[in-house]
Amino acid sequence: MNLQMTNLKELRKSLHLTQVQLSTITGVRQATIADIENGKDCSTATLKKIAEALKCTLYIVFVFTK
Repeated sequence: MNLQMTNLKELRKSLHLTQVQLSTITGVRQATIADIENGKDCSTATLKKIAEALKCTLYIVFVFTK
């Protein structure tokens, strides 16, 4: 399973977790989880922490912009 910022919400919901529950499991603030689900940037370390807690693969795509 891959974890990308764009599908964290779908993954969380498929596991029947609220943002608060995911926050407790991962140690990441609930507000940060909400921000990620709404498309805001976050650190790779935060995404890694979430991926490790959910036992999934972290998959990051870098896109070149001008």
